[in-house]
Amino acid sequence: MDLKRVESERSELLLFVIALVMIFLGTIAYLSFRDGQGVLVPALTIVSLLACLYIIDKERRLRNLQKRLIRELVDEQDRSASLESRLKEITALYRAISTVNSVVEPEDTFDAVLRAALELVGADRGSVMLLDELDERLKIVSAQGLSQTIIAQTREKLGQGVAGWVAQQCKPVLLDGDVKDDDRFETFEIENDDLHFSISVPLYIRNEVLGVLNMGLTARASKEVLSEYELRMSTVFAQHAAVAIENAGLRLAATMASVS
Repeated sequence: MDLKRVESERSELLLFVIALVMIFLGTIAYLSFRDGQGVLVPALTIVSLLACLYIIDKERRLRNLQKRLIRELVDEQDRSASLESRLKEITALYRAISTVNSVVEPEDTFDAVLRAALELVGADRGSVMLLDELDERLKIVSAQGLSQTIIAQTREKLGQGVAGWVAQQCKPVLLDGDVKDDDRFETFEIENDDLHFSISVPLYIRNEVLGVLNMGLTARASKEVLSEYELRMSTVFAQHAAVAIENAGLRLAATMASVS
């Protein structure tokens, strides 16, 4: 039985109650003008009471059934919305990964990773930072929305700044507003200028950190917030991006070895 059928039966039950009450009142009015009816009035009263009990029970069962059907309908809508959201997420990730996989030259991998990541979450500023194993500092190898001075001068130690914390802890971070308000970074000297939201995720493979992928929203971005949804997609994408970056490094090393 569907929801529409239940509502129809409840309407029919209401009409039946109205009709029954009218008949009962009419009968009482008719009998009040006549004498010697014996047990007729008590009998009608008992019948009416039994009918009322039946109607009450019927209404209760229909109401419970209606609630159950509404709950099932809501659950179905939630499942449908969840599947739609999941499909949207998979499609976006597939498009981002395809962008990285389409790179021909290994030196273009960093720019492709950043471009795909920014498009994935709708950010307008970002960077790819790789870890120099010799001095354990992160340096920017690809950036968008940053000045050449910042790109050239940025060298973050492990544990220093947001990127350094992410690389050291190997944990993604979603930041809302001023970084200095976050207890995890209160000891760091960070210039956050006009970033409203930002995401930083580690690039790691086989428990080895390669670097950090940063994405952020400024006042000029086409969207206003980054959420846990974008953080989750960024984390999944970063796993593939790390593989692509490692492969690009191996290809560059092989090329240099063959040239020498």
